[in-house]
Amino acid sequence: MIALRDIFLGNGRYRRGETLPSGTGLEEDWIEAGSACTEEEYAAILAGAPVKAKAKRGAAKAGLPGAAVPPSGEDLVGQVPKKGRRGKRGSGL
Repeated sequence: MIALRDIFLGNGRYRRGETLPSGTGLEEDWIEAGSACTEEEYAAILAGAPVKAKAKRGAAKAGLPGAAVPPSGEDLVGQVPKKGRRGKRGSGL
């Protein structure tokens, strides 16, 4: 039996992919709950597993339209100051 999810048994913790002890009497319960499978089933799961892609951070620009427009023409209502200007004294932000 191979763990598909973390399983706590006695004083041990079995993580995904680790071999579970046999003869506990819980094998049927683990399979029914989807917490474990046989070694053959686990090999099939790994063979069909897609390659994980890293996520890219993305979000809409924060802010609300309003009347706070500096000489540059950029609308500043509700926006966080840009990195270079954040925290500097006398910048007016």
